[in-house]
Amino acid sequence: MLIAKKELVLPTKLETVARVMFAQPDYVAFENAAAIARRCGVSPTTLSRLAPRLGFRSFKEMQNCFRNCILNRKNQAKQADTLSSPSLRDGQTASG
Repeated sequence: MLIAKKELVLPTKLETVARVMFAQPDYVAFENAAAIARRCGVSPTTLSRLAPRLGFRSFKEMQNCFRNCILNRKNQAKQADTLSSPSLRDGQTASG
């Protein structure tokens, strides 16, 4: 079932920034706006204009979303590694 479909059409510069951001989410999550803008070849103001177009109130809110996703993914991978360790498969607890 299709619940909703929204096509987003961005101006060229904003589309370029969005493509870089989604291709390099770790960089976006932890770098400052000036560094991200330099990498994308735009001004930091362009990042501020992109955020509301993607549904965020600010660049910082958008960056926090990237950061939280990255950190959650890393925590899930760490938990999976812990749960698949041989000692846990043999019935021991994670604390030893």
